[in-house]
Amino acid sequence: MEDMLEISMDLFLKITVVQGLLMLIYPFINKHEKKRAYILLRGLKFLAIINILLFVTAFFCSALIALTG
Repeated sequence: MEDMLEISMDLFLKITVVQGLLMLIYPFINKHEKKRAYILLRGLKFLAIINILLFVTAFFCSALIALTG
């Protein structure tokens, strides 16, 4: 269970860094490149959903570890 907690928190932090880098790139996309901006926003949305699931998994793993000792 501790391994699952460690893996989910590690992935959570890595995806958060990737999201931050993608958000830094977003303002530099030209207004004419709407397709790239749309793809980037969809990717950010997908990463946000995965990040929420990883956070929930880590929360429940830590709760189970605390309950079982």
